Order: sequence, then C-alpha cells, then structure tokens
Amino acid sequence: MTCVGGNPLRVTERMATLLENKTAILYGGGGHVGAAVARAFAREGARVVLTGRTAATLDAVASQIDVDGGRLETAQVDATDPHQVEAHFASVVDRTGGVDVSFNMWASPKCKARRWST
Repeated sequence: MTCVGGNPLRVTERMATLLENKTAILYGGGGHVGAAVARAFAREGARVVLTGRTAATLDAVASQIDVDGGRLETAQVDATDPHQVEAHFASVVDRTGGVDVSFNMWASPKCKARRWST
C-alpha cells in the first residue's frame, strides 16, 4: 500500500474509510492468517464472512476476534469445490447487496486457478 503524502498514519485513516460498511469474504480463514485478516478487517468496520471447511475451527477463530464495530459471521465452505464457492458467494451477495472484498487464503494442488466475477 502506498503512503498518502508520505505519512504512514494516513494510510490507516484511509483504510478505515475504505472498509466501513463493506462486505469481505475470507476463503480459507480458519488459520492464523485468516484470524489476523478477519481481525483487521472487522476492526476497520467491515462485515466479515469467514469461511473454511471445518465449522469448529471457524467458531474457534471467531471467538477470538473482537469485531470493534464490524460484523463477523462464519460459513462452512470447501473452497476446493467451485459449486460450494459459487453458491456461497451468491448467497452473500443476495443478503448483503454485494461483495467488496474476496480474500483467498487457501491452496490445493487439485485446483486450477479460476477467476471469480460478480
């Protein structure tokens, strides 16, 4: 991220306004990186949808996050299954009116790169 006017503090100020009332889906969010990203996005006011294959893992991550004014929900989605991802993405769009951020933190050798669009 580029600093605005050379002042790194202004980047944080801009980030807060960029994520306020935005919807972010975090695919593969059950680990340490997912928890950190979810925490940062929620702190900045985003509605965070944390997804992963194991509901218990997602619930454990979610219980550690203080959303500080943001909103957090979890959804059990296997990101290696394109049908599950497409159905989940569509349901989030229907409920929230759109998705502003899709952050993918998973990898699998059996999946090919795929471009998602809204």
